[in-house]
Amino acid sequence: MYLDYQVFESDLLFTWDTPYLYTNDEIEYKSFTKIPNLIKMGELMNDVMPLLKSYSLFIEIEKLEETDTMTNTQINYFGIEYAGFPRKFEARFENNKLNMVWILTGKKEENRLRRKLTAVYGKVLFVNGSWEVFNNWTVLLRKIKPGILFLPKDSDFDIRNNIQNRISNNN
Repeated sequence: MYLDYQVFESDLLFTWDTPYLYTNDEIEYKSFTKIPNLIKMGELMNDVMPLLKSYSLFIEIEKLEETDTMTNTQINYFGIEYAGFPRKFEARFENNKLNMVWILTGKKEENRLRRKLTAVYGKVLFVNGSWEVFNNWTVLLRKIKPGILFLPKDSDFDIRNNIQNRISNNN
């Protein structure tokens, strides 16, 4: 137990069934690709954890390696819905404050998610073989290891500049 939360400390494989893995057809459903309201960048871990946990099937807390200079704790939330399906959310904290959230997706969803992100955030700002960037570098579609990355808008976080430099220099 950690802060009255059940923690799973094993290598977990969490998968979900999505009809997009088996067909190219569009399926009508209510979905959203905006930054979920439950993600509050810069909030303290103890304030963020109960809200995200209330939408999750279970959570896992990881202390990240010391070599990762941007974050030091990651909380994995399993089963939160995003873009129509339950997902794994990886909330990363630096100095006890939320500074990025990964939402894992599937490679076969890439085109559908790109269309939805473009509809919400407008034209792509940057594209290379691995990334597509939206919304002033706060929403990123990762193509190689599929996922969506949400970064803070706040200039107090230098995480955005760090990510931007790493992506731009790694064409």
